Amino acid sequence: MRKRLQKKYIKQVSQSEMKPQELARRLTHSFSEKPSRIRLIRLVYLSDWKSAIEHKEQITSAKYVIVSGGLQFYGMEDICNCDCSCQQIPELTSNQINVIDHVVRTTHDKSWSELERLVNSTFPMRTQRRFQLLDLVAMADEYAEEKRMLKGE
Repeated sequence: MRKRLQKKYIKQVSQSEMKPQELARRLTHSFSEKPSRIRLIRLVYLSDWKSAIEHKEQITSAKYVIVSGGLQFYGMEDICNCDCSCQQIPELTSNQINVIDHVVRTTHDKSWSELERLVNSTFPMRTQRRFQLLDLVAMADEYAEEKRMLKGE
């Protein structure tokens, strides 16, 4: 079961200043049961990708690479080495809250295989070669251009 993020946490901060662990902490508080480490990583990626599409910025400073086993994150090594329940939850902008709410809403009832399918269906995962650093903002621009071309605009 998911919990809706509260708008009272709004603070104007550059989105990419947030550490991936801070977003993971926020996401953990959005679910009634603590998500697994790998699920949190997928949720952080989906949040960053959605934000890149909608706002031309990642929410976090995480770096992503596609490796043979799937998506790899840099900067998230200690994502679950903390007690998420007792640490301060970062304040977010209204744009960040909307993105995170969307990700939580669309993933909260997905099984592991459904979540993996969703992550692997994203534009960066479908179009980039392995072992390349993903520039989600640039890729969001490519994605928007591809959508325009498909619509014939």
